[in-house]
Amino acid sequence: MTVPEVAHGDHVFWERIDSATEVSRTVSGRVLRFFIQPTRADCIHACTVDDIARLMSNVPPADLGRA
Repeated sequence: MTVPEVAHGDHVFWERIDSATEVSRTVSGRVLRFFIQPTRADCIHACTVDDIARLMSNVPPADLGRA
């Protein structure tokens, strides 16, 4: 399946990672990379990377792609 055209220039906002900061966290013994996009001045992220990593630590390792 392909998208015939993009309505917002070359990429939509969630595809633009040129200004993202990369951080790594270990979840269930596996190092995962997270990319943090800066927000607009009047916005904040709803949770932190550490919040997400903590939640993901409850996922069975096999479901994280680790057999």
